[in-house]
Amino acid sequence: MNEHEQLQESAIDYLRVLAQHIGERPAGSPAEKQAMDYIQEKMEKAGYHIERTPAAFASEWPYFPLFGIGALLLMLAGFLLSVTPIPALLLPLLYIALPQVSRWMIQKKERTKQSENLFASIPDAGQTNRLIVCAHVDSGKMSGLQKPIWINFYNQLLFYGQRIAIFLAMLAIVQMVGVRLPIEIFIAVRVLVLLLGGIWFSLDLVAQLGGSGRCSPGANDNASGVAVAMAFAQSSKVKPPKKYQIAFLFTGAEETGLHGAETFAKKLNPETDVVLNLDMVGIGDQLHYVTAEGTLNILRTDKVLNKVIVQSDKNAKGIWYTVRSGDFAAFLRNGIRATSLEMRSGNQTGYHYHSRFDHIYNIDENALNATLRCLKFFQAFYEDEF
Repeated sequence: MNEHEQLQESAIDYLRVLAQHIGERPAGSPAEKQAMDYIQEKMEKAGYHIERTPAAFASEWPYFPLFGIGALLLMLAGFLLSVTPIPALLLPLLYIALPQVSRWMIQKKERTKQSENLFASIPDAGQTNRLIVCAHVDSGKMSGLQKPIWINFYNQLLFYGQRIAIFLAMLAIVQMVGVRLPIEIFIAVRVLVLLLGGIWFSLDLVAQLGGSGRCSPGANDNASGVAVAMAFAQSSKVKPPKKYQIAFLFTGAEETGLHGAETFAKKLNPETDVVLNLDMVGIGDQLHYVTAEGTLNILRTDKVLNKVIVQSDKNAKGIWYTVRSGDFAAFLRNGIRATSLEMRSGNQTGYHYHSRFDHIYNIDENALNATLRCLKFFQAFYEDEF
């Protein structure tokens, strides 16, 4: 067995413990702490110095109305189109603003609970520059939807809603320039928005409230990222770079609003630290990297880091997070150069995301392998760069 095969096998072993033996890991829970204890044990055995620091977080709302509001606004604009074009004209702008408003609400919520971060570094390394590999430990709230077909459909409803919103805005513009539309168009629009908006609103209620408050097993999101980081730590400790240091950050409370990463980001130096985030790297056949996050206050990931990813895998594809986010965003907001790796099949997150299907039996060893190869390329690239 060569070195790369050993790393892959180690990653699978770590993942099995985190996702199967420990299981769901809500922020601030005993299970999250158990996972942190396990990570500390393995990283100390590999020769790393461990620093565990508290991270306050805000608990999640039982129901967050982002998609529900989107569905209601869609129905309202469609039903009022024959009376006034203004709601339909504003609808695309409201859809752009909603994700940003939701991020602001989450960041401003009072932090009354406690999680923690675990930072692993080489003692007395001597190098000033650091490449920090980051992965969050906690797992997200489980969707109440039980069938993959409904989960996939629900995940695509915002995409469909945005396209219909643009269509309604175009009809509104046609009305405003004085063109009279036939009554059949208004009837068709009302049927369309009633069907899509009603299904969207109903599925959102089931998805958020039907999971009995439990979290998903978190195999892909994000035991996969943690396991790959731990396996890579073995290799980089045995053959450490000479011109810079590779350190590892395992964050808590990512799913509640990036609280762990936000707390730790304040300790980093924008002049010497760069962050490579690993999130959901265990399912999919194509390596992806995040290029930007947000809709109004857009955060763009580091172009140099992204170029290295493309050099490591010419088929790697960039994605823009307009609704979702990740720990990388907390570092970007604090002036730290960062990007994020993710494995996907096509452009879809998949039905495993925040569902009961995020289990170890769905993990693809080839996805873990692709991520490990990218990390090894990063190590070699930065040794030449510094």
